[in-house]
Amino acid sequence: MQKYLEVNQELRLYPASVDFAKPLFQLIAAQRDYLRRHLPWADEVTSEQDMRRILRQDIQFNRGGQKLTTYIRYRAEAAGAVSLVRIDKIHKKAEIGYWLREDLQGQGIMTQCVERLIFYVFKTTDIQRLYMQISSENKASLALARRIGFKHEGTLRRDALINGAFCDMEVFGLLRGEFEERGERREGRGRS
Repeated sequence: MQKYLEVNQELRLYPASVDFAKPLFQLIAAQRDYLRRHLPWADEVTSEQDMRRILRQDIQFNRGGQKLTTYIRYRAEAAGAVSLVRIDKIHKKAEIGYWLREDLQGQGIMTQCVERLIFYVFKTTDIQRLYMQISSENKASLALARRIGFKHEGTLRRDALINGAFCDMEVFGLLRGEFEERGERREGRGRS
């Protein structure tokens, strides 16, 4: 991946960099109550040093091909992340994960970012299947998965421990052929 993926003039996806530690930590600290609803890791980022450590791991995993973590900048400010959180090279599949600050919800930002990453992945890698595992309680993420053409594949019962309670996880998938079939109508509008 080059310097960044352009989604539109105001929205870009940048690969992990330790330069993002301070703004990302400040964002997570300010949004902790919101983020912890569905993302158990939010409570583990308690300092800028924690964020630096995470970014260094992201850089290492990006280089090794185990992940592809990108951070969202909206109007030049830290806004969230969209990533391939698990890449399985043997089976040519990857799991997508994402988060976005609360004040930017409902504006189509995450939809555009996820679509841009999907376009990049299917155009530059041999991955055949992308999937998401979403808490049954996360209505916004469930709607996003359906909106961008992922198919519901099943429910993993009591699969994740979030905020001290087990919850069901919904599995959604998108195959390379399905992406190609839809005529690339959502091709990500930016450079690859």
